[in-house]
Amino acid sequence: MSQSFDSLSTSALARELGLPLQQLFSTLRDYGWIRKIEDGWALTGKGEFEGGRYINSKRYGRYIVWPKTLLEHPLLQALEHVQMLSSAALGRHFGVTPRQINRLLVALGLMRSSRQGWSATPLGHHCGAQLVHSQDSGMNHLIWPEALVENPALERLVAACKPPESVDTTVAEDDLFSAVVTEYRGLDGHCYHSAGRWQVAQWLYLAGLRYAVCHPLPVEESSEADFYLPDFSVFIELWGGEDHPDALAARLTRQDLYHRHQLEVVDIHADELPQLDDVLSRRLQDLGVDFY
Repeated sequence: MSQSFDSLSTSALARELGLPLQQLFSTLRDYGWIRKIEDGWALTGKGEFEGGRYINSKRYGRYIVWPKTLLEHPLLQALEHVQMLSSAALGRHFGVTPRQINRLLVALGLMRSSRQGWSATPLGHHCGAQLVHSQDSGMNHLIWPEALVENPALERLVAACKPPESVDTTVAEDDLFSAVVTEYRGLDGHCYHSAGRWQVAQWLYLAGLRYAVCHPLPVEESSEADFYLPDFSVFIELWGGEDHPDALAARLTRQDLYHRHQLEVVDIHADELPQLDDVLSRRLQDLGVDFY
């Protein structure tokens, strides 16, 4: 049986409306016109009432078609004025990666991680989040109204997470002889005198990891690591090109302690801070650390 000239497949309907296909599928599901089944989508009674029916094709199998008159349906007409954005599109707008924008949306309480991918919180639903299921990966992700790019809370959080442009991010220890002490307040509520440490703390916070700062090593000698991840027994050391001699000596001593006591440690160097997300992600994954 071939498709009638007065009907449109869901993909053709999406093209006519100028909408992403996954957005239309999500909307039809939210309206209760279709429901997700194991191998695709099925019509509900409501969808059949709106004119949806099945077409059987040797090439495509069974799929749903809709009457062309549905293009004038008020609910679908309203969609043409609501552009939905993926995490990748939001990230491009703010100049960050999709993974980073997802972390920011989690930090704002708009979505949460689940076994199937991402899900919206009540606040996320209030902001217009729509769930999209990827048949290729079997995972869920979210799309958002274009208006989210003007959300003041998101704009503030993006700005708060960008490293200070006018400050060197090398990891110099506090200069006792300096008359000016610069503090950087992190999302965790702590203040850091090193922009590099602040940047690592921001990353750990947004990645959803529990961490301690200046944590003592579990050895007889008295020594403190820059960061410690208690859930994974992993330490993080931030090496800077401008450590003063005492700080460098203490850091070298800790390096020996890590080795002698077979403690897991991730070393980050100052010149790697511009690529911190890639560098820290890769090294933590190698140690079995789970994060957003």
